Amino acid sequence: DRKLARRMQGVTLKIVGPAGPVPAPEKETPEYEIRASAEELVVQALDNRGTRFELVQASADAFAYSYIVDGVRTKPEPVPAAKAVAMIDFWKSAAGMDLQDRRKKQTKEITVEHVNVPRKLKLVTLGGSSGLRLTGVIDATKQVARKPEELGLLDAQKPAFESLVGEHKGVVLL
Repeated sequence: DRKLARRMQGVTLKIVGPAGPVPAPEKETPEYEIRASAEELVVQALDNRGTRFELVQASADAFAYSYIVDGVRTKPEPVPAAKAVAMIDFWKSAAGMDLQDRRKKQTKEITVEHVNVPRKLKLVTLGGSSGLRLTGVIDATKQVARKPEELGLLDAQKPAFESLVGEHKGVVLL
């Protein structure tokens, strides 16, 4: 336990996959650098209130990284292709996905904890003619579940909304 705690001191995220907590590699290893880079993808999105991030092959030698905040896509620096593939493999491994399959769509949910706040992270990987892609959706269920007072309805709109909700058939607001 002490050895694991010492190794986890340098990491930003606590990652819990289907097999349990994902231990941090030793600091002097290349795997540690890959984990730190992979964590940074998620941490950037979390620190900026992001709801989704993507790592997509943009060219033969680079991947484009972006995250979405309030519906607006933010594009930090591109990631070199070899490093991006290693980061995608890290997330696939953490989520218990098949590392060998680069074509088929794979979806898994894991838990990450940043600054003592646990979050559900839905990871989707797939490959195609345009290359490899990793998409992460942060707290997907919280993004669609809203309380009526959080919707910003005008006083005149509230009675119509309440009558729709009272029918118990479901409501989708656009």
